[in-house]
Amino acid sequence: MKICEIPPKTPTNQLGDLAMFLYDEVLIPCESDIKQSFLAADSKKYKQFQKEHSVSLKWESGKEKKRTFTKYVKYNGKKRLYLQLNIYNEDITDKIIFVSNGNTFKSLFSHIRNAFAHNQIWLNGSYVTLCDTLQNKRKNLTMVAHVKIEELKELIKCLKI
Repeated sequence: MKICEIPPKTPTNQLGDLAMFLYDEVLIPCESDIKQSFLAADSKKYKQFQKEHSVSLKWESGKEKKRTFTKYVKYNGKKRLYLQLNIYNEDITDKIIFVSNGNTFKSLFSHIRNAFAHNQIWLNGSYVTLCDTLQNKRKNLTMVAHVKIEELKELIKCLKI
């Protein structure tokens, strides 16, 4: 699947059990006063997850000197990082591509939270497609994903300490 195939938002998205899972495991921890801790990107637990599952993560942060698939845009008076248009031509099946503010998995949770809270999530058989944007415009994507529903759930469980 390519990014250009992401359907428009609709008020009738039917997420079923995934809605409650994302509410309990992502939205509430992101919105609560209790600070959620996340694994480090180089942790053994995350590396084991990578070996056992097909979903792959691809990220860059603004702190990296060489940005290969991200660029800056001025948004609300601040420089914000977002995905370059070359990502639109990439096959995103079994991938989550996102920008990070430095805390990799905390950033990922924020992107998933935004996709869920802003109704930018769609079911497609056993797959789920999610995206997060700066200004609700596709050209300013900060995260895009097309992964198996069960793999997304396992990843979310794995990353939380």
